[in-house]
Amino acid sequence: MKQFLRYPTSVFLFFWLLFSGFALPQRVPDDLSQAIKSGNGTVLASFFSSSLELVISENNNLYEDICSKTQAEMILNNFFAKHKPTGFEILHEGSRGELIYATGKLTTFSGSFNVTFLLRMKSGKEIINQLRIEQNN
Repeated sequence: MKQFLRYPTSVFLFFWLLFSGFALPQRVPDDLSQAIKSGNGTVLASFFSSSLELVISENNNLYEDICSKTQAEMILNNFFAKHKPTGFEILHEGSRGELIYATGKLTTFSGSFNVTFLLRMKSGKEIINQLRIEQNN
């Protein structure tokens, strides 16, 4: 303890972290990653906000709209029916305040896709506000 007190910077840093509201970066829920990996639009939709921005780019077709939770679920179920997933991995994730953002790679029998989503903490639960699925060329 005496050694710790010899370094005023360490003491300051310790108390600053303790009382500043510092929190470890939030992570993307495992259930969400698993829903994408298995192509389960229903479980994925359980993370959706009541309305969200959905962008799907595949085979030179682009769907981009603000849609309801129900519409987004139907669109994603159609997407997963056409592109059966074989794997999904998060490549990068981070957070800032109540926002969590992540990018990942979805591999399917018909090709690979970049997946980007933006989540917001609401009532202690992660809610997706934006989801982008874009085919790799």
